[in-house]
Amino acid sequence: MPDLALPVAEGGAAAAAGPLRLLIVTDAWTPQVNGVVRTLGIMASMLRAAGDTVEVIGPDRFFNLPMPGYREIRLAVVPPRKLARLVDAAMPCAVHIATEGPLGWAMRALCRRRGWPFTTAFHTKFAEYLQTRIGVPAAWSWRVLRHFHQPAEATMAATPSLRAELAARGFTKVRAWTRGVDLERFRPAPRDPFEGLARPIFLHAGRIAVEKNIAAFLALDLPGSKVVVGDGPQRAALMQRFPAAHFLGWRDNGVLARAYAGADVFVFPSRTDTFGLVLLEAMASGTPVAAFPVTGPLDVVTDPRAGVLHADLRTACLAALDCDRAAARTHAERFSWAASVAQSAAPSPPSSHDHAPEQPLMRTTSSLGQDADRPGTANLPLFFRRWLSDPLQMGSIVPSSRTLCRRIARLVAAGGEGPVVEIGAGTGVISRALIEAGIAPERLVLVEIVPEMADHLRASLPGTTVVCADAFALPQHLVARLPGPVGTVICGIPLVMLPLERQRQFVAQVERIAPGLGFLLYTYCITSPLPYRKLGLEAVREAWTPRNFPPASVWRYRPLGPPAG
Repeated sequence: MPDLALPVAEGGAAAAAGPLRLLIVTDAWTPQVNGVVRTLGIMASMLRAAGDTVEVIGPDRFFNLPMPGYREIRLAVVPPRKLARLVDAAMPCAVHIATEGPLGWAMRALCRRRGWPFTTAFHTKFAEYLQTRIGVPAAWSWRVLRHFHQPAEATMAATPSLRAELAARGFTKVRAWTRGVDLERFRPAPRDPFEGLARPIFLHAGRIAVEKNIAAFLALDLPGSKVVVGDGPQRAALMQRFPAAHFLGWRDNGVLARAYAGADVFVFPSRTDTFGLVLLEAMASGTPVAAFPVTGPLDVVTDPRAGVLHADLRTACLAALDCDRAAARTHAERFSWAASVAQSAAPSPPSSHDHAPEQPLMRTTSSLGQDADRPGTANLPLFFRRWLSDPLQMGSIVPSSRTLCRRIARLVAAGGEGPVVEIGAGTGVISRALIEAGIAPERLVLVEIVPEMADHLRASLPGTTVVCADAFALPQHLVARLPGPVGTVICGIPLVMLPLERQRQFVAQVERIAPGLGFLLYTYCITSPLPYRKLGLEAVREAWTPRNFPPASVWRYRPLGPPAG
């Protein structure tokens, strides 16, 4: 088998003369359902069928945690020695690092220590995703991504427009690696009749998440019916917001193929995908595509008879009704997984070490988390047990740092007398910082919904008032427990994850126990995590702590005009 464009690691110089021993390290792996997992899984299967050995190291090989907001995505906690043992057991002659997550960074570090060459792939526009999701400036993320990929012998990218964008952003040694579609599985027939639904059927399939921009599709004024196949963290909110749409959940194998084939138009509203395998699956099923003219669709939907790209998505949807279903199938037949694997197996391009880099490299100290402050004093086993039980209720993958705790304590100390109500006190790291800053324990009223954590607070913070209660039922639990008018309210629950109506309810609860006072909220969002104008609030960022992991901000919200509610 050729070298797969994956350079030979130490001890594997004879690899090109015989079967390949390829190691793929990826943060995206089964049971996750997404394009990265499908791409890697199909490539591994085809290489194995050709006689090569492919070992995949994914999050399933380690203790792992759910990603905040994405329970189905697991983040590995990677002990370096265990990773080294797994790598040595695989005896690879080539290494491919597929993703920029915890496993990707750990394997990159191991390869750098050992002097092993490796390749990477650019599957996801994390810069745009993080900006959309939590407000991290895209420029910051692009710097980190450049730093991650720079040492690779080649960074594989799926489309010409993506490769051009990466080159323009300072990435070097970018090479082509396209995608394919299973033409036997995805066919124009049989078709799901979608009985009981008015025609035409406008279909979207994939993970239901904010970065997929599905709301832009569901908000369109279109005839017939809108159908969404898939699941994800935004499903419940979208179902509530768009009750006329039909959400079918996950579909697999022949059921998904029939859904594609039964639709009249496949709608792809994402602006951040790097390829979009679902585009090929829909066209292979004979269904034309409607999408924005952005990276991914621009490279995949190149035949105007197979789909329509337009800045106005409604215009694209209506025009796609007139596309040729046979032409859509013919266009998809140009893409095959055999061609994708053959392309990845082409000889490596000349090394760019012969040329000057396009721009100075980032300092290695800029990698994420390298300079992060240590967590504040906390019961770490208790914290992580609660994280595993309900990560969204915890809101963070690590306890807050000492620096963040001290910043909050200074803000509270400057706020005058009166009880300090901390909502979502967790393991008490903020509470301890308040006491260390000179705030008497008797002033602290700690609200924690988890009984185990409430018991821990009572045992570890004597003199404080601990109330095991729901943040959305504050008055009935707190009014009788408050020794006087509230001086400060601190919120540590992840309000950014909640729908607008629940945020309104929280604001109303705070207003009832502390009229006109508002609250402090610490968060990992760079911009305001709350749509404060819609909530009748004014907002000021009081502090930013880059040495927290992740970097954190403290926002102060106060009622603006009449109390929100």
